[in-house]
Amino acid sequence: MTLSALTAVFFLFNAQAIIGAQAVSIDFEGLTVGSNISGVDLGGGAISSGTDRVDVRSSNPAGTGNSISTVPFSSTNPFRADFSVAGVSAVSVALGDFNADSDLLFIDAFDSSDNLLDSDTFALAANVTDLILLSVASGTEISYVLFGTIGGGIFTNSVFADDLSFTTSVVPLPAALPLFASGLGLLGLMGWRRRRRVSSAA
Repeated sequence: MTLSALTAVFFLFNAQAIIGAQAVSIDFEGLTVGSNISGVDLGGGAISSGTDRVDVRSSNPAGTGNSISTVPFSSTNPFRADFSVAGVSAVSVALGDFNADSDLLFIDAFDSSDNLLDSDTFALAANVTDLILLSVASGTEISYVLFGTIGGGIFTNSVFADDLSFTTSVVPLPAALPLFASGLGLLGLMGWRRRRRVSSAA
């Protein structure tokens, strides 16, 4: 098999991942400060926190830009982001605080049957003002994530969040099959042309 044929086969078997990957980032900059975004679809993901509000804030531990927090700030409920798009395979979010207390930051990813798929944590010291990026990934589709802070601090879920990002990596089967079939046809055509050239030269 020629190098070009091997390249074509490689592309065919990897095209699903190449074509299907799409990253979406929600940074809250275009939203009105003080607005309640709980349950609002922000382009493939909706954020909530139990029965508490999720408000857009102008304060941000990273220094500039908007962030979100729960109302009340010391909520007993973590943030929850539910995805309305299929094939979410990775999620990240920046979490932090204004050096008020120590926070054990976390993000947990779940499938549609509430099975834990992946988790990430970071212990933020009480004297730190910053946002820390936490991320999760899974070969199984992520249906939703929970994130915030647990234990270790004076308050429960007393953190700010920013830059929620997620990646989808799905090509529907009907789209992948024609691509595979056309690749096989191309390989067949290349073989036919080579045989024809050899027979013409003989």
